[in-house]
Amino acid sequence: MLSGLRSSIFLLLLVLPRVNAQELIHITNGEWPPYLSQSLPGFGLASQIVKEAFEAENIKVKWLFAPWARSYELAKNENQWYASAVWSDAPDARQHFHFSDEVITTSNVFYYRKDHDFDWQSFYDLNGKVIGVTRNYNYGEEFYKAIAEQDVVLSEVTSDEQNFSMLLKGRIDIFANDPLVGQEQIATLFNAAEQSQLVAHPKKFAERGLYLIISKNAPNGEKLLERFNKGLATLKKQGRLNALYQQLESGYYSAKSNPIK
Repeated sequence: MLSGLRSSIFLLLLVLPRVNAQELIHITNGEWPPYLSQSLPGFGLASQIVKEAFEAENIKVKWLFAPWARSYELAKNENQWYASAVWSDAPDARQHFHFSDEVITTSNVFYYRKDHDFDWQSFYDLNGKVIGVTRNYNYGEEFYKAIAEQDVVLSEVTSDEQNFSMLLKGRIDIFANDPLVGQEQIATLFNAAEQSQLVAHPKKFAERGLYLIISKNAPNGEKLLERFNKGLATLKKQGRLNALYQQLESGYYSAKSNPIK
């Protein structure tokens, strides 16, 4: 009788559907709220999109948060952390990485002090300005071309936070930054009086996509990218991307709405 029971169990195991073990991908990340941040729900909008796109393909994401330069180098050189989120397209990066379909779109506006009368319609209206930029950020070919032809000073520092402080102190005239990122930084860095002095001009420029990148040295890197793009397309088709962007607009990914405890 025991032998018959064992046989029955063996036959049952043969006919039961097999459950595939969930794969795992290791991805580096950085701080750029509301799109990316270790302190935000889902680690920010872009991180949430990347995670759900992989989950749609039964791939689990493990994150490593690090300074941006280290995140990039780890993804380029490390055996384990061979992907990173999210980056703008650049010829140098194309030498080392496969680029996904677009994860999010970002742009820039100029921030200025409320007591400093500022308006612009063309980059050639910026003549005579001291413009704050952040090192390793891309502000678009049109911007750099126009700046090179004018009497303009580019003041480059290592962080957006430094630029905002310099703007408040009058050491620069304007500062180029993503409008949602700038809004988050102002809300978390400065008091109410300082916040009231910082204004974003509504005109946007240098709109560009940001992408997941996977090292060309990664095992099955192209296949992983193909599956990610497939998962991303699924999120779009199901309306999930629209829902996530509605959460962004509602303040769900705001540090102010989700203070660190």
